[in-house]
Amino acid sequence: MTRPIYLIQGLAQSTDAWDQVVHHLPAATEVTRVDMPSLGFADDNFSLERAAVELEERISHPEAVICGLSSGAVVAAQHAIMHPGSSYRYVLAGGQVKPRKWLGPFMRLGHPVVHRFMELRSRRRLDPRKVRSITDTYARLDLRDRLTEITAPVLVLVGTLDRVHYKPAGDILQRVARSQVAELRRAGQESNKSAPAQFAQHLARQADCPSP
Repeated sequence: MTRPIYLIQGLAQSTDAWDQVVHHLPAATEVTRVDMPSLGFADDNFSLERAAVELEERISHPEAVICGLSSGAVVAAQHAIMHPGSSYRYVLAGGQVKPRKWLGPFMRLGHPVVHRFMELRSRRRLDPRKVRSITDTYARLDLRDRLTEITAPVLVLVGTLDRVHYKPAGDILQRVARSQVAELRRAGQESNKSAPAQFAQHLARQADCPSP
């Protein structure tokens, strides 16, 4: 039986950013889109751990494929850390495990610009307080020491035009025992948009994999 797929987009996208990827998946594939900004909030305060807990509440199959992009990949990675010994499979694309040092000051000082950019890219209204809480969490992020706790298979997708995420992919490959990296040709950070057919091909392979 094919595993169901759960898709979590980044903050600068909406759930329809997965349309082309879903279009290229086999017709019988069960797909659930999880809206990243709907996870992890108590009032306006975002918690990565809370987001992972709420993601788990939405997953109804013990052998699901959990795929995240950008900040959605960070939530998926946190979920993998919190569920050792599970039968889930993970696909991570364009996510960080420790952002560069300049990112925190840039996001704090340039918050109005960052917020507006997120709205323009996602074509939706976003609460500025929630955006600030997510970006502050992201700027302080460092998952490197906890990556060794992940026991599930992890596939990292990196676009050949997305050099920013080569180092995070290497960090995961070095620390996660059952991990591998696949390059997407001529794809950038938003590889679900720039290489949807390749992205879907890798997802379909994960969904068809038998239980270990």
